[in-house]
Amino acid sequence: MAQKISAFSLSDTGRKRAGNQDACGVFYHGTTLMMVVADGVGGQACGDVASRLTVDIFKKNLENGPVFPPDAFLAKGAELANQAVRAHMARHPECKGMATTLTVALIQYPVLHILHIGDSRGYLLRNGTLTQLTEDQTLVRKMVREGVISPEEARNHPKRHVILNAVGPAKTPSFVYNKTPLEKGDRILLCSDGLYDEVSNEDIGDILSGKETKKVIKTLIQAANEAGGSDNISVAVAAIDGNARLEDTVQFTAAEVPVTRRNRKIYAWLAAILCVGILTAGGLFFYKAHQSGKSFSAYLSSFFGKSNVSVEKPQSKSP
Repeated sequence: MAQKISAFSLSDTGRKRAGNQDACGVFYHGTTLMMVVADGVGGQACGDVASRLTVDIFKKNLENGPVFPPDAFLAKGAELANQAVRAHMARHPECKGMATTLTVALIQYPVLHILHIGDSRGYLLRNGTLTQLTEDQTLVRKMVREGVISPEEARNHPKRHVILNAVGPAKTPSFVYNKTPLEKGDRILLCSDGLYDEVSNEDIGDILSGKETKKVIKTLIQAANEAGGSDNISVAVAAIDGNARLEDTVQFTAAEVPVTRRNRKIYAWLAAILCVGILTAGGLFFYKAHQSGKSFSAYLSSFFGKSNVSVEKPQSKSP
């Protein structure tokens, strides 16, 4: 059963970092919507390259298909991303140690498929209740599971950002895959730790409940920055039965504003007016030039604002 879906992604540098090692995207093919968030491992060389390579690999795989079965598609993407990151390291010794987290979701309504590596997270908001769909693959999470420290101690533990798994370090990537049934009204959130380290799950759920998907992710980014913005922040949100069709799904980033249909029409009209203006001016000039005996080179001189422009006949290329 088809459902309307609106989805957007946004990545922000935050307030404390000089560059952005995160990458994210929202893409669709046919009836499949894909969301990806990758966080280049902090402190490692070329983390931004690793995250962007990973997102690009999944985008190309989605475009080339097939997407069925989804678990095999996700596993293949993780393997190819891992190979791409390792190949880049082999060609660029200065990038030794580069790695990235990865959380990717496929929405094939009514099922959500998620593949997870590292500590970027996936959430599901349903009827006002926020549920974490992924488990952080970090040292402190392992310590909590084993009873070494409490969840409260984990929040401020000095090693809370030490991850145990990532794309890049091992020849064969280790990942967790799961699937969840979806319902009308659900919201799916993927994010890097720059969001959940700064904003509580309760506040994330409240913001995620907003009506406009695009406004929701901007508000999440703003909340993380207002809370300190100590890391890069990447967010991808999808709303089932939103205000847009799957075909209307777009991706936008902090660096670029999406070109809407209205903007396209405006640009087209401006281009047409400019062309008409140039042709009219050229026609008038040639008419006057014909009357006064001016040459084509004089027209070029006038057009480019130069006093002396020579025009040479084109020479044919040697075979």
